[in-house]
Amino acid sequence: LWVLLAPLAIRVVYGSAFAPAVAALQVMAGVCVVAAIHGHYRYALIAAGRHRDEMITSGMGTLAALPLIPIGYAQWGLMGAAGALVVGECAIWVSAWWFTRGHVPLGWLGVHLVLPSMVIGGLMWIVTRLPPNSVRLAAAVAIVVVGATVAAVATQPEARQALARLIRDKPADLHS
Repeated sequence: LWVLLAPLAIRVVYGSAFAPAVAALQVMAGVCVVAAIHGHYRYALIAAGRHRDEMITSGMGTLAALPLIPIGYAQWGLMGAAGALVVGECAIWVSAWWFTRGHVPLGWLGVHLVLPSMVIGGLMWIVTRLPPNSVRLAAAVAIVVVGATVAAVATQPEARQALARLIRDKPADLHS
């Protein structure tokens, strides 16, 4: 939805002079996807009383993104800067997993990081091969968002069980 509405949002909020920012805004959907995934690890740290560790994860994202933003912008313009922010979110994801693994049973690293990373990476590779500001680009980024979400849910046993309960149970039974 973010990807599909980006052209309209830019035009309405900022005017057509800012149309070159549409593709960068669409790439920023990747930030939302990765943040949705790493948020669970960060909330687990907070719940475990590991506030310092949770703050360090934010610092790791900053350390990853800060040098990459000007480099990305110099090489690829707004798309490069937006990509640097996605990399920063990925750094938060990995560091949040790293700190969480000692306090919450997470299972093997590959289940929680590798499969979703491969899906995101593969789909983003496809997206970068498409012309910017095209309907195909919007559709591809939407596929990345859905694919990453499905990969994340598929690798989380608790999420699969919750989804199965949601499908199996009546809505009134979900609150009991």
